[in-house]
Amino acid sequence: MSFSRQFAFISLLGLAAIILLGQVPFIDQGIKHKRQETAVFDPVRVEALSDDNLVDALIGLPLRERLRRVSWDHSILTIDLKETDSSQVWTDTRDLILFSFHETDNVRQLLLRVFGGKDGNPALLMAAETKFFDWTPKELSRLKAAAGFHDSAITGKIRIAITPAGRRWQQNFAN
Repeated sequence: MSFSRQFAFISLLGLAAIILLGQVPFIDQGIKHKRQETAVFDPVRVEALSDDNLVDALIGLPLRERLRRVSWDHSILTIDLKETDSSQVWTDTRDLILFSFHETDNVRQLLLRVFGGKDGNPALLMAAETKFFDWTPKELSRLKAAAGFHDSAITGKIRIAITPAGRRWQQNFAN
C-alpha cells in the first residue's frame, strides 16, 4: 500500500470517528428516556421495620425536632431527638407513636429521648416509653386528633420522665 493510500485511509477513519463521537450526546439522551430515574431518599411506605428500611421509613415523617440517633433492635425502636422547641415535642411524640404502632406491624416498644445543650455535651431533657400493647386501635385514632399532653387517657399510655434540665427547658419556652 502506498503512502497516499495509507494517509487517505487513516484520514477517512479519523473523520468517521469524529462523526460518531459527535453523535454520543444524542445517543445518551435517547437512553435517558428509556431508563427510569429514582430519588435516593424518597419516603417509602413501610409495613415491617428492619435495619434495611429504617432510614427510608423515617425520612417520610414530618418531625419538627432533629434526629440525633435512631436504633432498631428486636422490635424496639429507639429515637433520640435534639430539641429546639419544647412545644414541638408533643407533636413529634404523637407522630412517632402513630408511625410505630399504627403504620408498622413489628414495632413492640418505642423509646424516645430528647437531648438539649451543646453538641459536645448534650443533656438529657426528657425520656418517654410506650409499648404496642398499651394502645387499642380506638386510642390510636384518638391520638391522631390530640392536640397535646392534656388528655390523661392518652398520656397515661406514655411513660414520661423529665429531668431537672428538662423542667428548665420547658419553663424557658412556657414564658
